[in-house]
Amino acid sequence: MVTFRTRTLPGRCLASIAALSLALMPTALLFPGHATVAATMPPQRAALISIQPVNDKGVMQAFVGGFNAAAARYHYAASRVILDEDPSTYVSTLQTVASAGYNLVIVTFPPMIKALSTVAPKFPNVHFLLLDAQIPAPLPNVQTLFFYENQSSFLSGVLAAYMTKTHKVGFLGALVQDVINRYLVGFYEGVKYVNPHNAVCWSYVNALEDPALGKQFALTMYRQGIDVIHAATAGTEVGAGQSHLNFGP
Repeated sequence: MVTFRTRTLPGRCLASIAALSLALMPTALLFPGHATVAATMPPQRAALISIQPVNDKGVMQAFVGGFNAAAARYHYAASRVILDEDPSTYVSTLQTVASAGYNLVIVTFPPMIKALSTVAPKFPNVHFLLLDAQIPAPLPNVQTLFFYENQSSFLSGVLAAYMTKTHKVGFLGALVQDVINRYLVGFYEGVKYVNPHNAVCWSYVNALEDPALGKQFALTMYRQGIDVIHAATAGTEVGAGQSHLNFGP
């Protein structure tokens, strides 16, 4: 039985992206049209707002690591990681951070789109970076970094199709949202590309930080004859990864 994680490589890339974001800010390269000689700029301050747990052993943990390392390397006057898991406070959190003297505010994932689109126009001198999502209308002080998860997940599907011996593979998603759905679609198409007769089963665990639940879902899949599982469940996938040790080869 095999379980492999969805975001290991992208997570490493995101650490580099976080570092690059902070590296470019002092020279105003992140947002063309706002060029100012770095030496004449005020001390740089950056904040990262995450809407999911940051110690997920996945994408957010890698991104936070890159953010903190870059803030230290490029001598930012202040850097702060903020966790906000309540959609009702996204706007107020953004407003509070943007008005607190931060030059760069990084926000994460599609649920923050509406709040960012509301707040960013009110703070034209603050640079915002939106990770893994796109805003509906361009804003001069907002840069987006959008990934095609379906493409990397297609390759995972191809690999799973060659690995499976039961011709049944599975996908575990954290939440029903666009980002996770793109992983599922790519995985499904990759599996079917190799062998259209392979069965692809999927479940959503509705949890980002529950390894025990991830393990429970994965074990259920193994008992159903699924022998390869692709997980996109943040910290929950730790349990999914451990499940094959309990179920046996």
